[in-house]
Amino acid sequence: MRAFSTTIAEMETFAGQYHVRCGINAPPFQLGQFFLIETGAFLRQPFFPLSQLSFLFPATFSLEPNQSLSLLGPFGSKFQWPPGLTRLLLMSDGPERLWLFVAEALRREVSVAWLWPSGVPEWAGALPPAVEFHAGEPTRELADWADVAVLDVPEASEAAQRLRALNPLKPAHFVQALGVPVMPCGVGACQACWVETRRGRKLACVDGPICVIE
Repeated sequence: MRAFSTTIAEMETFAGQYHVRCGINAPPFQLGQFFLIETGAFLRQPFFPLSQLSFLFPATFSLEPNQSLSLLGPFGSKFQWPPGLTRLLLMSDGPERLWLFVAEALRREVSVAWLWPSGVPEWAGALPPAVEFHAGEPTRELADWADVAVLDVPEASEAAQRLRALNPLKPAHFVQALGVPVMPCGVGACQACWVETRRGRKLACVDGPICVIE
């Protein structure tokens, strides 16, 4: 982990948010890790890179080109690709935390399907043509198809239970959820980011933020 500063080199609107490209490359990071970016007085929030180095910021943020950004990171544990993974299901209504999974999966020649619970959005057209589109609730067909499902949805634990119930014979690592509570320090020292799993409480910033839901 290191502290560094950069400036906003480019900005554009994407998926109703600000897509911000920074003026320098980030320190080396792994899929699933995040950076803490200062968003106010003494306040840092977790952001997941879309590329090297760009982020999506909520449209409510006050940002402009050449603005300075203060970052810490990377934090968290990298996503562990299970052996033999050939089909990946992503479930989220927003691109800000799962976007990088698409590029890495396709690089590994893994088939990808994206499920939007609230319906396919306009920005879906920016995804590579190889990605399958689905909307609504997960189906038995999708559960049978996927080797691993990564969820970034509200009430992720309940959503994971519903997905697992569609095919209870899947292995333990079948459903993984992204937990992004408040993470002020990134190293577990403040104890603010406990999340509940079926194997007990875990610190999202250290043990996660992607946790296996069993």
